[in-house]
Amino acid sequence: RPVYDNKNIPIEDVYSAKSSDDFVEIITRALLYCKDSICITGKNITAENSQVNEYIRGVSESCPIAFMGYKGSNVSVLDTQIGGYKCYIINLEYDFEREALINMKTELEKKAFEIISENIAKDMPPYMKVFIIHNYIVNNCKYAYDYESEGDPCNYTAYGALVKGRAVCDGYASAAKILFDLCGVESLKIVGTSKGTGHAWNMVKLDNEYYHIDTTWDDPVGSDGIDRLKYNYYNITDDEIAKDHIWERSDYPSASGNVYTYLKTVELIRNDGNQYNEGYTSFESVFSKYPSFEADKEDIEPETQTVSSQSVLSNYKDNISVASGDIISYVYMKICEDPRLYLKIAGVFVIFILILKFIKR
Repeated sequence: RPVYDNKNIPIEDVYSAKSSDDFVEIITRALLYCKDSICITGKNITAENSQVNEYIRGVSESCPIAFMGYKGSNVSVLDTQIGGYKCYIINLEYDFEREALINMKTELEKKAFEIISENIAKDMPPYMKVFIIHNYIVNNCKYAYDYESEGDPCNYTAYGALVKGRAVCDGYASAAKILFDLCGVESLKIVGTSKGTGHAWNMVKLDNEYYHIDTTWDDPVGSDGIDRLKYNYYNITDDEIAKDHIWERSDYPSASGNVYTYLKTVELIRNDGNQYNEGYTSFESVFSKYPSFEADKEDIEPETQTVSSQSVLSNYKDNISVASGDIISYVYMKICEDPRLYLKIAGVFVIFILILKFIKR
């Protein structure tokens, strides 16, 4: 292996990791501020290429805004020959120029703060927050069907989904993850395949049970070109989503919850008579949670972002209102999905009419 000496890298640019958690935090900060390379020294820490990739994938869950725009990495290992310490030089690549990407991350975070403060109250139950976030993303983002010909990397990001209103599945799932995190709903981003292509979606945890939720496939465009809000993939189980989704099940928890399915959620919201008045007025920014490396040399107080939450206090009922038409739409959706269901419903209706005629006699 190459041997480290102080001619390789200035000592002030070398960061020490005492554990794998330290290693991940340093990588998170490097990604958040779009550094081209970072040098980390540590003892008894395995950080070859494959392990660094695992650490970075972990950042996509723990801090999706930092991960945004990441393209790839390579790792060089330098042996210090001092007490088993090694130096890991990690070169990072991005889909955007550094200054532009940092501005995008800042704008994305601000937009996410606004969405939560304007649509969700703190004291809402988690299942209600999930319902609102699902509907917000589906109603405010369009699937970028021309992503291949367009070649815009924004389509793969939460920035595309929340700021530009156009994205593919990765953008939908990342956006959902960011919004769930902000309002305290435990969630995961799932990576797998669906209908023969690479795909991403989410899991949410409600009352210690997991559910799959796929905002992308709940946002289809019909043959008439109109976007429709659907709930085929809203809070469903492993077995239900496995009909057309494939993922490495051992990498994720089992999803078997059935308390907060779409129809049960609709009923809970319709019967909820509570007034939710505790608005979100501030959020901790990821830029204060993970300060820049330059900030290590300065005395900087952590900052929060203050937002207005007046609109949610007066309008949240509009955001979660569920009309009886939703049930009709749901039945219509299921009939379109399986035309045989129409015959079954029609058959039941005919039998019901015959029974009524028999009773009248």
